[in-house]
Amino acid sequence: MGGQLPELAHGGLLAHTDLHGDQFRIGTHGTAHVIDWGCPGAAAPWIDGAFLVLRLLEAGHEPGAAESWAVTNLAGFGDITDEHLTAFAAYLAGMWTHWAVTKDKPGMHHRARLARDYAAWRLTFAKRPVDAR
Repeated sequence: MGGQLPELAHGGLLAHTDLHGDQFRIGTHGTAHVIDWGCPGAAAPWIDGAFLVLRLLEAGHEPGAAESWAVTNLAGFGDITDEHLTAFAAYLAGMWTHWAVTKDKPGMHHRARLARDYAAWRLTFAKRPVDAR
């Protein structure tokens, strides 16, 4: 499944690929601004939501609740298939684990463990539809 990720993630929408709380600024009129576009790319509409699910897990949310929130609140995420999401979770686990071993920067080992736990959860429950669908 993970070998299919480049094809599954392909798309023409601008993706931030590193969304987390420090990447948002609220303007004076309540408008949210996304900052720090260090790794943008073209991707499928669900990619930023999938990255954000990992950050929700990092904040203490359960995987099913994080996915349900994303389905309910993020355009494009509701159309994601279990196959796509599981492939992405496996990709994230590999990417963060590789970075934790090769870069060894603060937080990387923690995120690698979260990503591996999330991938294991997805592999266990991939046949079960996301609650909000």
